[in-house]
Amino acid sequence: RIQVDLQRTHIMLSWVSINNVSYIFTAIGVAVVLRAVFRWLFSPRLKDSDVPVNESLFYALNFVGKHSKEIALDDVAHTVAEMKRVYRSNYTRPISSRTRALKQLLRMLDENEDAILEAVAADLGRCKLMAAAYDVYPLRSEIKKFIAHIDEWSRPQPMGVSLLTFPSYDCHVVEPRGTVYVNGIWNFPFQLSISPIAGAIAAGNNVIFKPCNTARNCALLLSDLLHKYVDKKFVQVIGHPSVANGDDYVMTNKLLDNRFDMIFFTGSSNGGKYFMERASKFLTPVILELGGKNPVLVDDSANLTLAAKQVINARMVNCGQQCISPDYVLCYKNCVDAFIEECVKCASQWYKTGTALREDLAVNQAKMINLKQLKRCQELLASTEGKIMYGGNCDEDSLMFEPTI
Repeated sequence: RIQVDLQRTHIMLSWVSINNVSYIFTAIGVAVVLRAVFRWLFSPRLKDSDVPVNESLFYALNFVGKHSKEIALDDVAHTVAEMKRVYRSNYTRPISSRTRALKQLLRMLDENEDAILEAVAADLGRCKLMAAAYDVYPLRSEIKKFIAHIDEWSRPQPMGVSLLTFPSYDCHVVEPRGTVYVNGIWNFPFQLSISPIAGAIAAGNNVIFKPCNTARNCALLLSDLLHKYVDKKFVQVIGHPSVANGDDYVMTNKLLDNRFDMIFFTGSSNGGKYFMERASKFLTPVILELGGKNPVLVDDSANLTLAAKQVINARMVNCGQQCISPDYVLCYKNCVDAFIEECVKCASQWYKTGTALREDLAVNQAKMINLKQLKRCQELLASTEGKIMYGGNCDEDSLMFEPTI
């Protein structure tokens, strides 16, 4: 009888302790939910009325709103000055204005997907699936995310109470930079242009955008679409392929003579150094998205068939013209021959070479952006001391280069 009573007591104590723990966790959960609800209800929000627009600052704009083909080299400084005036008017700061501009950008992509894919195919020979996967679909998702969260991300964040400022409380308030310069690039001409433009708009900035004329068809289309769809006080395109003979260096040099509040550059390391040097004169912050070396390490524990497929596939995207393309492989000596064999098998199964090379354009393979880049790859191949195990030939007329190991 005593033993049974002890067991009952133990069970009751266990039940009480379990109940206490569950009560504690429930209380914590309720407290977290209530805190989130109260914070959402009572935290300060950025209202449009907080940033009144001074329309007098953007009366009589002579250059903002013009198509980029109408803005000459000598007009660049005036156009930048007018865009700065627009920003000072607070036109781009209200949440409703930012959301409207983002929706215009989204509509531009939705209504012109076929034209975008055709331009990418004309310049880079990418198939429609790969063009959409890089230059359309990610942009749609990103812009939709900005639209969904712009109110939350722009809201002042309470930082708690400080003894120094009691009984008031502190807030962290995010502010736009101002007039931003986005420099386009040719290898992913829509993704690496629209993405920073969308981010700048969502943050309340306005943008001077220069397309990269190396990808001429995409540059022409970007100039036309941004002018047609997006509010010119948010995005002004400068550097149409017809201006300054389409010379990117001349136009870029002219643009960098002006003070910007932030610069976004995508390109080579040398280009990044040049942009930082020019921006340093004004202490302008610069975001650099640069190319580099991407070695692949293969040891003797690797699944060589899988590794070969992944390396060949990643290297052939956009004809190797991407900043994260595998540049070379470091492989254990005891498996290097087997790895090369797997790479050759994979490349020969997936891609056409020789006289059939052109048949693969915009199907499984892309092309080099221009003859200059094709020649550069030829020179790299000619200067190597290695042995060509596969491929090595190119077609100058189609700008295609065989998969080469």
